[in-house]
Amino acid sequence: WYLFTLGVFAYGMVCAVRLARDGTTEVETFWMYLVPLVLLASPVMSALARGQTTPLMFGFAMAGIYSQSRGRAWLGGALFSGAILLKIFPVLLLPYFVWQRRWKFLIATMAWMILGTLVIPALGLGWKGNIDTHREWISILQRPTFSQGQAEDPRFAELISPELIRNQSLQSVLKRLTGMTNANVPAG
Repeated sequence: WYLFTLGVFAYGMVCAVRLARDGTTEVETFWMYLVPLVLLASPVMSALARGQTTPLMFGFAMAGIYSQSRGRAWLGGALFSGAILLKIFPVLLLPYFVWQRRWKFLIATMAWMILGTLVIPALGLGWKGNIDTHREWISILQRPTFSQGQAEDPRFAELISPELIRNQSLQSVLKRLTGMTNANVPAG
């Protein structure tokens, strides 16, 4: 898992630099690789060591955007939907593609998300099993996230406590920035 995630992350970095380097020199391209790696080394290595999906999400998102920019909308949509299915954050980039009228990419992304959320899991779990899994996810992860400080589950403090600096959810960041005790109102 570690090597796979590292490989996808590295490919994502290559895609990001390829997207950014049009019209740059080789020296500038070198710095485009080095500076992000130095800045991201600590959080990425920490995430890799704990088996977190953020580096994988980054790699899939960048590879999807790169593929889309090279005219491979369906491949780009598949990769980008993989990033969204791992963590929801890349969905915030979709309005940009609406603005740019990248309809093939958007349709491909939505189609792959439906396949990845409903169809493919149902092949192994059955339709009912897949729906039950979605309900379980909502009850175990989503609901406690929006009732911060009220969860009595012992995993709360380790996984989703808004007091943890490493908790980068919008809700937790808003709580830390505003000092509001119920930051899920503006975040939700």
